[in-house]
Amino acid sequence: MAKYRWITRLLGIDPGRDYAARDKLWELLKGFRDYRRSIADLIRGRNTIVLGAGPSLDKMIMALYEYRHYLHDSVIIAADTTVKPLVLKGLIPDIIVSDLDGDLDSLMYAADRGSILAVHAHGDNIDRVMEYVPLFIENNYRIIGTTQVEPIGWIVNYGGFTDGDRAVYLALHHGPARLVIGGMDYGHIIGKYSIFKFKENPAGYYAKLVKLEIMKNLLEEAACRSKTLIYNFSHSRYKCMVNYPLERDLLLSILRMPTM
Repeated sequence: MAKYRWITRLLGIDPGRDYAARDKLWELLKGFRDYRRSIADLIRGRNTIVLGAGPSLDKMIMALYEYRHYLHDSVIIAADTTVKPLVLKGLIPDIIVSDLDGDLDSLMYAADRGSILAVHAHGDNIDRVMEYVPLFIENNYRIIGTTQVEPIGWIVNYGGFTDGDRAVYLALHHGPARLVIGGMDYGHIIGKYSIFKFKENPAGYYAKLVKLEIMKNLLEEAACRSKTLIYNFSHSRYKCMVNYPLERDLLLSILRMPTM
């Protein structure tokens, strides 16, 4: 993220508050169990599917629902606002990457059923971290903490900037057999599961478009560095990935590929 330091000024990000958020999250979690190993054991050597909340998400969820009986050897990682449409189809993600600005009822529903929460702390969500993380701990949810500044304790920085690309960086860090991404669309159209945040906030809408452009750049950097083959079923195309519009036969063949 060093090359994107300029973005802190453009988006009004205060790195000092990012550090404060990280420290508060660590204070909450440091006496709690560290679930990083659980995430590593889940992902390593397996098919991993990362879902973002772009316009192509619905088609991807429908395909996964159709092939749900072939998902036994795959890991689903959901970025924040993708959780609600997933659970409405009866699909419980294995891991949720969230800065707690999505549908918290859906997130907790999934966590009650075993989803691991990768809770991200940054300068704009300190209040949400302080409100919800103690509740997650009380409910004995499986949690790790993430940050976008230097790590502390077992609060980690896998890389990435938005929930979607952070989920991809988390997945690649743990060496999946292959990676499938869907709903990772950039451009001027924000997916319907995220647009509600910006109906009365035009400035936030344009900031989101900037964040999507950063997401694109970070995903391409990750893909071009990684030895893991990445299949992209989103509408948008990325360098160094295998790009397809959603091709169900190909998705099914990937889900059937041997792992480990």
